[in-house]
Amino acid sequence: MAPPRVGLFLHDGENDYQQLMLQDAEQAARRHSLQLDVHVAGKDVDRQINQLKVAISAQSSARPELILVSPVREQLLLTLLRSAARAGIHWAFLTRWLDDIPALRREFPEVDIYSVSADQKEIGRLQGRQLDILRGPEDELIYLSGPAGTSSARQRAEGIQPELERARGKCQTFYGDWSQESGRAAARRWLAGFPKSQRPSFVIIGQNDNMAVGAREAVAASLDSSRGAKLRVIGCDGSFSFGQRLVSQGKLSATVVVPPVSGRAVDAFAQRLAGRGRPNAVETVAVASHPSLEALRTKHVRLRL
Repeated sequence: MAPPRVGLFLHDGENDYQQLMLQDAEQAARRHSLQLDVHVAGKDVDRQINQLKVAISAQSSARPELILVSPVREQLLLTLLRSAARAGIHWAFLTRWLDDIPALRREFPEVDIYSVSADQKEIGRLQGRQLDILRGPEDELIYLSGPAGTSSARQRAEGIQPELERARGKCQTFYGDWSQESGRAAARRWLAGFPKSQRPSFVIIGQNDNMAVGAREAVAASLDSSRGAKLRVIGCDGSFSFGQRLVSQGKLSATVVVPPVSGRAVDAFAQRLAGRGRPNAVETVAVASHPSLEALRTKHVRLRL
């Protein structure tokens, strides 16, 4: 008998965190003897929709029993989610949420529909605490959000909003697509509003490490080398090979470590197959500041002396 089939639908193949989720899903699939079919949308929502349509309408031998999706735009997938549920296909959102999930779980009680994610608001709150440590009273802030309308971007912004409001008009928000290039482009637009001779000190807060480091590159290139210490950069995702490495290299001041969630989603499916329970509507993973808030505070105070 062929092993149960799982379809993994990623929104981007180049993003470091997406690559981490691919590795996590592959390890979990091997652990549970599942077949993993991988699809990458390249940040193209129409391509992802088509990939999902093909998978849902496939013959039973080629159809996934579980769809794991890191969406380009989750709100546009509701019709497809319903189609999958009617076909008896389980569905898990990775790092995203739809308000329709509780109602869908009631409508399709035999199908598991769930989200596996970090606490997105807690990510925003952690970045707010990092910002409180790093920010000076005269600093200008740039906040780099993921795509408008995505649940993760919205909730991270809600978490950090109280700290951004303390900036009293010295914060501008730009939207990117999670890529370094979108961070660079946003920073260039931001810098255009300041005369080069009057560039203030900056704090960059990116909803992921890619956008944060892209913006850092654009700002650092515009500043005199003597002013480099004025630039502080906060990111998020914090993989060992990327975000944490950037902190150790001094390219990021801090990041938030978000473990990959795809393996957790596969584990929940495997437990169901084994008759050991079903996933909750929301399965969460813990996040942490890197470096710790205490270490960040100690380091920042030392730098100011």
